[in-house]
Amino acid sequence: SLNRRLSTREVADPIDRLPHTMNDMLERLQHSQQQQNRFVADASHELRSPVAGILAQLDVAAQYPDRVDVGELLPKLHAEARRTQGIVEDLLYLSRLEGNDLPPPDYLSVAQAIDVVHSEVERHQALGSTPEVTLDQSQLVFDPTDTDGRLSLSQSQLGRVMQNLVGNAVRHSGGRIKVSLKVDPPKTRGRHLTVRVADDGPGISAQDRERIFDRFVRLDEARSRDQGGSGLGLSITQELVSRAGGTIAVVPATDESYSGANFEVRLPVASPTI
Repeated sequence: SLNRRLSTREVADPIDRLPHTMNDMLERLQHSQQQQNRFVADASHELRSPVAGILAQLDVAAQYPDRVDVGELLPKLHAEARRTQGIVEDLLYLSRLEGNDLPPPDYLSVAQAIDVVHSEVERHQALGSTPEVTLDQSQLVFDPTDTDGRLSLSQSQLGRVMQNLVGNAVRHSGGRIKVSLKVDPPKTRGRHLTVRVADDGPGISAQDRERIFDRFVRLDEARSRDQGGSGLGLSITQELVSRAGGTIAVVPATDESYSGANFEVRLPVASPTI
């Protein structure tokens, strides 16, 4: 009964302060339990949709085998199974991340971090399909021989950040995505590597720019369950960026051609210790 509380008195005596302390603890436990219950309910809802789709199509095929085109059925089942797999994998990754069950990161140099960003852009460009993904390095002034700096996350973690952000932009853009890259010069106080992913889609309203990073949040424009997202990508991204000492935010557009969602990641670059 975590909703119950001890009676208290406004007295400065240590014994009288004990019920206040107990009530604070009960409040935190109740909040934690509510969060866990809500997370389980949300996860169950997300998994129920693709599983129900798979079962419905299999039931139809079982009842009317002569009317079902296997060539059409298999791709649909495969897509739903892939979506279910993506949700499960993101749930497991988030669980390991919050339980500190991931191996410690290998610190990245600035050059390695830039290569990770390049690789994600090049991967989408190689697909040759819409939306078009471009890389803007107009603000990137970087000497490849500069080794004075490192980021507190691994190559795979930064790769996951980029995959989630670009993948999110792909699902919601109108046809164009721009990835911008900037790094402060060496010896700069408070040096950062900044990555911005902008698209030309419907954008995100000011009141939704904080909750978009909550788990399983889907805005009105993105409630369709067939777009491939697990609803956990931005939450995982925020957690990885935060653990690296950085920040991620939805920021105003600086280019009218990409006036949709603009996500900005700022990662601190620390000088290596000797």
